[in-house]
Amino acid sequence: PTRRSSDLVLPAIFLFPFHPDVDTYHSMGFKLYQTHGLPYVNSFVANFPGMPLLHEFAIAVFGNTVFGFRLFEYIWQVATVIALYCVVRFWLSEAPALLGCLLYALYYVFGPEQFIGQPEGFVMLPLILGIGAMVVAYRSPRLLRINSALVLGGACYGVATLIRPTYALMMVLPMIFLFDLRKRPSWIKYAVVSIGFLLAFVPILVPLALTPNGLHEAYLDAILYNLDVYGPT
Repeated sequence: PTRRSSDLVLPAIFLFPFHPDVDTYHSMGFKLYQTHGLPYVNSFVANFPGMPLLHEFAIAVFGNTVFGFRLFEYIWQVATVIALYCVVRFWLSEAPALLGCLLYALYYVFGPEQFIGQPEGFVMLPLILGIGAMVVAYRSPRLLRINSALVLGGACYGVATLIRPTYALMMVLPMIFLFDLRKRPSWIKYAVVSIGFLLAFVPILVPLALTPNGLHEAYLDAILYNLDVYGPT
């Protein structure tokens, strides 16, 4: 039922041309696809590399067209709606959960003009999965399942941070609301979540560290560039 409700709204994604921001991400992703190289080293990336890497994947699988990326985006948003339904069902019955999914789909397609294809839309899937993993860890009585869910949740928040760095702050919220950080076992859980968070960065940081000037180029693109451009504002 979740898939059917989203099918009424999400296909409208295919009717939208690229916003200039999406065009920029796509050109970065196409450069990475052409060179089979690293973000920052083989293509300028003005932020964390999540979006250019997603565009590179979409180009490799669906082709270098607007339709190809929209198809990838459509599949991603269907997965987001399904994940949203499953996580909301932890607390609510089927009807309000389906209503929430429908409202999300409507907002995604008919919300702000530049919302389609932007990081804020793609970041929802890892954030929802991260919340779900943290709730599973909170409710599970088995230590192995708790730690596995915490690592998975941290990794999901790490992926969200790779798409938009400010979303790293979201990892703190479920820890505050689910676990009593005044107690030592909760701090151990927070450390396990942090391990999962850092694991999401390994596939990016290790190749950059092994490439001459790789980390320096990442600093110039992701940090110094944004400080120079947006710092005065």
